[in-house]
Amino acid sequence: MTKVCPVCGASAVATEVRSLNFGAPPVVPCESCGRAPADVRIGSVVAGKYRIERALGRGGMGVVYQATHLDLGEPVAMKFLHEHWAVIGEIRARFRREAVALARLRHPAVVSLLDFGESDGALYMVMELVRGRRLSERLLELAPLTPHRAGPWFEQILAVLEAAHGLGLVHRDMKPDNVMLTDTADGERVKVLDFGLVGITAGLDEEKLTETGRVQGTAWYMSPEQCRGVDVGAKTDVYAVGVMLFEALAGRLPFEGEDRASVMAQHMFVAPRRSLGPRRR
Repeated sequence: MTKVCPVCGASAVATEVRSLNFGAPPVVPCESCGRAPADVRIGSVVAGKYRIERALGRGGMGVVYQATHLDLGEPVAMKFLHEHWAVIGEIRARFRREAVALARLRHPAVVSLLDFGESDGALYMVMELVRGRRLSERLLELAPLTPHRAGPWFEQILAVLEAAHGLGLVHRDMKPDNVMLTDTADGERVKVLDFGLVGITAGLDEEKLTETGRVQGTAWYMSPEQCRGVDVGAKTDVYAVGVMLFEALAGRLPFEGEDRASVMAQHMFVAPRRSLGPRRR
């Protein structure tokens, strides 16, 4: 992997260094200027054609960067699997299935997969770079909303899920943070992000990633069956979008609690409050 120091511009071959920070990329000083970026990947060139420019975000599965396709001069997004996950066979398989799922799911409201590979033992995906604002930010600003205002967003979200479910794909972690809103000539358009917990349910029951006792998702948006760790499917995504719509219209979540367990218990055993707050617009 070729490394370009973002401080002085010197080129070198990156030294292999293991991070002790549980998957965070290690910090390596430049041999020319002695200074180090906060992230050793920044400035590196992956697969001879992707120069990593800056980190965009971190999640439980990996780190997302903005990069430049050197042959085309175009910005892209690159997602690397955390190295502490990458050594686990099942997790590596899950990451690869995410890439396959994205390649199969061609929809204007889904982030497009452009490339996939492995570099120096690190798995990565290259995706279109989406610019905009997350639905979570918009809800904080505007909720509670009228059905007329929220409707176009949720129509697009449900259209994505219809296409995904038709291919046997389940998102498993639908939430406002995983929906980006972009400005176009036709108004705000939706982009659904992070099919990182996708499960391929069609014809692959023996390989389903959710098994009894294993729970995946974000507690505030999890369906009752997902809280139990069983029978996760298309209805799981529909339930999560229902929670998101409740949040948009009511200006608050249907269930809140001091910890994950208390919120999950409410999803399983308590009916949501029905009263709505005053709408803004």
